Amino acid sequence: ENFFIGKDVQLVDHRVVQQVRDRELNLAELDNSITQLAAAAAEHRAEVLIIGRAEARRGGTLQLGGKTLYRWDISINIRAVQADSASILMSNTYRPKKKHTSTSSACGDDAFETLIDDVAAEVLRDIGASWHKRTAARRILEVTFIDVPSRRQAKAILGALAEHRGVVNGREGTKIRNFTHGVADTEIDWKFDLGQLADTLEEMKVDGMVFEVTDQTATRITVKVIEGG
Repeated sequence: ENFFIGKDVQLVDHRVVQQVRDRELNLAELDNSITQLAAAAAEHRAEVLIIGRAEARRGGTLQLGGKTLYRWDISINIRAVQADSASILMSNTYRPKKKHTSTSSACGDDAFETLIDDVAAEVLRDIGASWHKRTAARRILEVTFIDVPSRRQAKAILGALAEHRGVVNGREGTKIRNFTHGVADTEIDWKFDLGQLADTLEEMKVDGMVFEVTDQTATRITVKVIEGG
């Protein structure tokens, strides 16, 4: 290490990098930073981030057979978040079928195990329903074009795409949101599914440019522009 450092070679310890990443995620979770957690999920190509927070609150006592029983209000809040936009798809709170009681003044892990057993199927069903609703109802699709020579050519690409019958309202159905360093973030008002939009882009040719879809999620496409194709 000293040899390379002496030669001005920058070294990276991947274990330290991972420790820093883990620390940042823990801090983001403590700070309840949905945006930061969603960005980390998107880095790993996740489409949905699931966040759960379980709580136990004491709900009084009762006497039974000469013993003191402690009542507990057990709940878990589940949030489903779209990773690429940090949009909250679902936020529901779930409780067990029966109130939890214990002979100890501490709640105990068994209470949370019972809660998860009771609500697991409902949680998965709700997450699936919210994700399906989001992808089925959404019509404005996000397309990112990379390696675009100029904004003028980005407009030409959208102009050609606007001629397709799948674009709603023609040219008014396409919009450049951002253009920076050859990357054009666009929105397409598209009436078919995302796969058909990806196929349409790959079949297009505009001013000597052809297009290669490099990434496709349930709501977003990334397209590489190739000149002279």
